Amino acid sequence: MKKSMISASLLFLSIGLLAQWTIAPNMGLGFSTSQFDDGDKKFQDDYVTRVFAGMQVGYGFSKRFGIGLAAQYAGKGYKAKVVNSMPLEFKYDYIEVIPFAEYKPFPFMGVVLGPSIGFLRGFSVKLNNIPIKNIDPNLIEDKEIGAVAGLKFYWKDLFLNLTFNRSIQPVAEFTYTDENGNNAGTGKEFNQSFRLGVGYNFHLKEK
Repeated sequence: MKKSMISASLLFLSIGLLAQWTIAPNMGLGFSTSQFDDGDKKFQDDYVTRVFAGMQVGYGFSKRFGIGLAAQYAGKGYKAKVVNSMPLEFKYDYIEVIPFAEYKPFPFMGVVLGPSIGFLRGFSVKLNNIPIKNIDPNLIEDKEIGAVAGLKFYWKDLFLNLTFNRSIQPVAEFTYTDENGNNAGTGKEFNQSFRLGVGYNFHLKEK
C-alpha cells in the first residue's frame, strides 16, 4: 500500500513537471554589424541582414519565471568602407548556444537575459563585391562569448521576439596598415546584432 502511494505521488509529480516544459522552433532576421575600438575611426561599418533559425527548450517554474536553452544557426557580419579604399563585406556563420532566463511582468510579454556562446562554422569576405579567396582561417576567433537581452511578445503560444546580441570578448584583433604597408595602429572587433524573430511553443504536456 505504501509503495503504491509513493508510486502515485511520483506519477503526479512527473505529470506536473511535464506540464511546464515547452519546445519552440524559432527563426527570423538579424541586422548585424561589428563595433571596433579603433580610436582613429578607420572603419565606417554598416549593417548586413542575415538569418537565424533554431530551437528553444523552456521550463517554467511559475507563470512569471522560467529558464531555457536555445541552439541555433546565426549569420553575422558587417559591411565596411576603409577610408580611401573599396567597400568590404564580411559574413560569419555561427552555431550558437544560449542559456537564458525569462521574467514575465505581464502575461503577453517576457523579458529575456542570458549569455551566448557561438561556434564559428565559416566566414567569407568580399572586396568591392568580389569574393576573396585564400583568407587566413585564423583571422576570426573560432568561439564567440557574448550576451543576449530582449523581449518576447505572446499571442497564445505564438511569440515575437526582439533581441540584442553582442560579443563581450573580441572576435578579432588586427593591425592597420597604410597604403605603404606601414603599421598604422591596432584594433579589436566585436559582433553585435539586432534580431526580429517568430516562434511557437509546443507543450510537452497539455495543461
